[in-house]
Amino acid sequence: MDDNRAWYKDVREEFVVFVKRLMRIYSSINPAFHGLKIGEVMFRINKDVRFSKDKSPYKPRLSAYFSPEGKKSPFIGPYIHIQPGNNSFIGGGLHHPEPWVLKAFRRHIAIDHHAFTKILTRKDFT
Repeated sequence: MDDNRAWYKDVREEFVVFVKRLMRIYSSINPAFHGLKIGEVMFRINKDVRFSKDKSPYKPRLSAYFSPEGKKSPFIGPYIHIQPGNNSFIGGGLHHPEPWVLKAFRRHIAIDHHAFTKILTRKDFT
């Protein structure tokens, strides 16, 4: 990391600016996003290597999860993943949902699957 520290700091600062812009946009759409701090939506670069075969200490990406209560929220939200090598993407959903949250989400989709399918097949969604 020391060899790349200056590069990482520059790239991270650009990502922080980008995430702050997105937070302002989400706050203008949904007041529940007001007051979120950057640390509540951005993930750390350090990896938890305790149970991983790959013992490298850092993640090869910058990422953020936007939800009204931050990245540890039980609410659905968009996810931004920036990684070199054409591995970046934007997604949405639940990040590590508790079993009761996942069960409620699945139940809701099962009950109203037509609305869910309609969203997924919209041209502006894809």
